[in-house]
Amino acid sequence: MVFKTLRFKIILFYSILFIISLSVLGISSYRIYFNYTTENMKQNIKVLTQSNANSINIYINEVMNSINIIALDKNIVELLNTYDTNSYYKNLKFLKERISNHTISNSNIENISLISEHYNFTLHSNSEKIINYNSEAMQNIIHTSNVSKYITINILPLKRSEYMYTKNDTKDLLIYFPIKDFNNNNKTEGVILIQYSFEKLVNICSKSKISNVNYVFLCDLENLPIVTINHTNTQITPSLENLSASDHYLFVEKEIESVPWKLIYVIDNNELKEKTNLMRDLVVTLIIISILASILISIYLGYNLTKALNIMRNYMIQFGSGCFDLRIHEQFNTEEMQTLSNGFNEMADRIQRLIHEAYDLEAKQKDAHIEALQARINPHFLYNSLQLISSLAILKRTDDIQIAIGSMANLYEYVLYENSQNVTVEQELTHINDYLCLQKLRLNNTLKFKFNIDSNILVFKIMKLSIQPIVENCINHAFLTSGKKTKYIYISGVKIGSKLLFEISDNGIGIDRDELNKLLNRLKTGLATENSIGLVNVQQRIQLRYGKDYGISIRTRVGHYTKVVIELPCVD
Repeated sequence: MVFKTLRFKIILFYSILFIISLSVLGISSYRIYFNYTTENMKQNIKVLTQSNANSINIYINEVMNSINIIALDKNIVELLNTYDTNSYYKNLKFLKERISNHTISNSNIENISLISEHYNFTLHSNSEKIINYNSEAMQNIIHTSNVSKYITINILPLKRSEYMYTKNDTKDLLIYFPIKDFNNNNKTEGVILIQYSFEKLVNICSKSKISNVNYVFLCDLENLPIVTINHTNTQITPSLENLSASDHYLFVEKEIESVPWKLIYVIDNNELKEKTNLMRDLVVTLIIISILASILISIYLGYNLTKALNIMRNYMIQFGSGCFDLRIHEQFNTEEMQTLSNGFNEMADRIQRLIHEAYDLEAKQKDAHIEALQARINPHFLYNSLQLISSLAILKRTDDIQIAIGSMANLYEYVLYENSQNVTVEQELTHINDYLCLQKLRLNNTLKFKFNIDSNILVFKIMKLSIQPIVENCINHAFLTSGKKTKYIYISGVKIGSKLLFEISDNGIGIDRDELNKLLNRLKTGLATENSIGLVNVQQRIQLRYGKDYGISIRTRVGHYTKVVIELPCVD
């Protein structure tokens, strides 16, 4: 399965390693960037808030300085005290000039009003500004001035419709303070109203607009708005209370030192998150690209490594299938794979050397075994032959003795003096004919035999004594208890394909099923008994010499016949 391959495991390992590393790095980078961006933005807004608060302080101080000049003017008190006297008009003219000078010198002052305690005297620098003395705002101003023991300057942002005869809702910065007569127990003689332009205050709050700032509030300590700036695209500005109830906003505030006000900047966290989300998306994109790149790199590394391993595996498979001359000649890029390649070649050299040594040793063992088997066969022939000649001598059958001695001489010349292990088919058959002539004499001519051999196979080489022991086995076992008067042995030989097939059949007693199974098992295991030594020896010699594809097979019918087929290779 692909999941068990080394390449898949390498790709999986490095991919997981890269994914975890890049994910941790990406998340950490995003968090650092988010925190840095948030803190940096807060710091920038704090700096802006501080700067604008300072500007408001400077502006308010300028206002206070302008008011102090008027508040400490003794001519005002004297004018109010000399009302309806001869010096009144002189003081009034002088006071108008003073007020006009103040309005001219300070463009932010729109109007200065001087109001006596009982409204029986009023003076306005701008006659167009008609004050509604009955308004709630003016009544509070007059009351506050009357109860004040000292000259206290008050700053009050008001809509014009709240203290003037107008429907205009434009805001003014209304500054008022009581006029005190220090020579008469700080008696309140009246009040001075100064209408300061609200526009400059709005401009201060509006300046230096930066991204992420949605709203700017200039309010008193009770969060009542004085100036409201809306930097969003919506027309409606929510209240500070509603904004505070939401968790989508961040607040940065700074108190104004000169007045009981504070400046509040409201930042939308969602807009901040949108910007940081761009960074997040970028990080995620980079992580995905890096993951794909890591997978491709892992595939490349895995391919290069497993390619070398697959080459070595293929060499090992071929070597294991018997190609012992095979060597690895590829030059690998890595030192480790080259070391394995060299080690494989050295191992293959040693294995091939050991195989040759084992083959030579096995060949010597086979030859020794074959010689031992032959040594066991030769005494058997000698014993039988001498027994036959002895019997013929007793019977004084001199002609038969001559035939027997001639045949025996040929037999032992073939066995003892023919040094070659391979003989022709013709030589082996001549040897069998001499053997059967001896056996025919021994059996009083009751033995009949016949050869049916393809003349084309007579020149082929076969192993010496590969057929004769089977014929001898027929004599010793097939006819032992058959009771038949005539004993037949039929020998045939043909070439089929690349094999030589020899069939030795007899009309003997046959072999029953159980005995046949035992005999076949002995042929397979090589464990011979006294009755099967000839068959087992020939089988072992053939398979030691030619291999397991050749040897003996048996067909039989109890009471009728036995056929032994010998398969040998065609050897020129």
